[in-house]
This record gives sequence, structure tokens and C-alpha cells, in this order.
Amino acid sequence: MISDRVKASLEKLIRAALPTVDYYALYRAKVVSQSSDKKKVDVKPDNPKIPDLTAELVTFGPKSTITIASGSYVLVGWDGGDPSKPIAMGFYAASGTKEIARKGDTADAGTLVFFGGTAGATLTYVPPGVTAPPAPPATNIPISAEIDSGSDTLKID
Repeated sequence: MISDRVKASLEKLIRAALPTVDYYALYRAKVVSQSSDKKKVDVKPDNPKIPDLTAELVTFGPKSTITIASGSYVLVGWDGGDPSKPIAMGFYAASGTKEIARKGDTADAGTLVFFGGTAGATLTYVPPGVTAPPAPPATNIPISAEIDSGSDTLKID
């Protein structure tokens, strides 16, 4: 049986031989800057054991790009646990609350309610998400729009 002193010495020796960073784990890091081709970010990890580094961005596909604002947070890891292959992924949500639409998508822009009668006609606009009042003989005219421009910060192929 191994004595406690021998066991403690052996554990100390093993710990000294192992890296201080678990290269199979993910660590939160603050984005300092992004390369002009949008493929890499310079980050400052929250964990003081990990030095500042440049990591390759893991995106949504080979042709996709994403712009990450300085000051945003990502998760940093290492491809296959290899310290020479840092990657950034898992972008933390910003404070925005709006959903993303794609160029060419259609959008509900509300309804025009047409009231016609002997005294004249009236058009009333009803915003999206609000039910047009049922007042026969009214005619509801749905308004739709097509998204004709896109975000400069997110592109998906």
C-alpha cells in the first residue's frame, strides 16, 4: 500500500507535468478586435491562466461571416485540444431583442381598412399584430413588404 506522503508526492509530480490550462474546455473571453477578413478575433480571456490570443472564428458555414463588436464576449477553445489551434465560438447574445430577417423575406406591414358608404369613404390603418375592427361593410386590405436590404454584421449562405 502507498503511504500518504508517497501518494501526495506522486500527485504533485503529476500535476507539475500536466498543463495548467485544460485545452478541451471552453473559456469566456472578451473580443478586443476582429481581422478585416472577419475570420479571426483577438480576445482577452477572463481566466488569468490563459494569455491574450488570436482565435479563428467558428461560423455558420464556409461562406458565412459575422462581425463581432469589440467588447462582446465569445467562448474560446482549442480544436481537438491542440494549443496551437485556438477557436472562438458561442457568441454571447447582445442586448438586442429583435429577430433577424433575410433580404427577400416578406413582412407584415399592417392592414388598411376601407369603409365605404353613401357619405364617402374612409381608410384606417391598423398596425401589424392588431386585429382590424369588424365593421361591415368594411374591406380589409393587407399590406406586406419585402426586405430589400440586409445586415452588414451577419451573413448566412
